[in-house]
Amino acid sequence: MEGNLHLGDYVIYRPAAFGMDNPILTQIDGLTVTESPREKYGSDFKEVSWDLIKENRVVFDLHNKYWAYSEQVCIEESKLANVLMKETPLKDLPMYLGRGCDMVIESRLKESIA
Repeated sequence: MEGNLHLGDYVIYRPAAFGMDNPILTQIDGLTVTESPREKYGSDFKEVSWDLIKENRVVFDLHNKYWAYSEQVCIEESKLANVLMKETPLKDLPMYLGRGCDMVIESRLKESIA
């Protein structure tokens, strides 16, 4: 899989309720790589591969003062959100998305085309 995710990048994740809550967009403050999937403790890194995230071996410390397992992250939506944030940053981007991971991507695509 291509590329890496870095400190300061954005993720769209689903908190609590086993990752079923409404998605939230926030920045990454910390990345911890674990030995096995769904462990909480490991080694801190400045960047991680998307492959490690897919393996559920990354714990995210988030800018909104929460943390999340990799399984809570919407991977494809987070990749696209990072591309769009770098290309067309919005000062008033809502940090809470009420309907679904696809909603933030859809709105960003509309804005980047306009």
